[in-house]
Amino acid sequence: MRHHGLAPIIFGLILLLSLPLLNISCGGDDNSLNDFSVSPYYPRNGQDQVDLLSNGVLTFQWSVYPNNPPFGAVYDIQWSTDPTVFPDANTISNINGYTQEVRGLQLNTLYYWRIRMKNQQDSKLSGVWSFITSPNYTSTTTTSTTTTLTTTSTTTTVSSSTTSTTIYPTTTITVTTTTLI
Repeated sequence: MRHHGLAPIIFGLILLLSLPLLNISCGGDDNSLNDFSVSPYYPRNGQDQVDLLSNGVLTFQWSVYPNNPPFGAVYDIQWSTDPTVFPDANTISNINGYTQEVRGLQLNTLYYWRIRMKNQQDSKLSGVWSFITSPNYTSTTTTSTTTTLTTTSTTTTVSSSTTSTTIYPTTTITVTTTTLI
């Protein structure tokens, strides 16, 4: 019987120690968030005059890099008028996706916000961003109508779309588009 000495043991030890360098996992931290970052996207950091709908609604957006987070990742959004109250700020938790509608925001107010990406194993916070809401509410409504005119030899379709934007309390802008199809 032939003995190989310490060579197989040394080879195995070198291979085991090199697994992290090769980014090969033996299980256990496949769901780690270490290689990911989460960042607020909208409203932009320092943005002024951010429009709110008439009931104080704003849709926040954020991004993740790289854009395929580990399985089970969800998000919390936190916001406040005081940057020192985190983590005790207003919070909506366990959001799937990259947007969240927030209600009850006030006009002409400085807000701070951040995002937490989390899963059962890990958690990662974005930086804190700020924005100022507009002094007036914005409301948008869209109506569309389609009319078909038929004669014995020709069919003509007329499509009309009207969009009205109201900036409370006094200004209304209405745009009407008519298309002959």
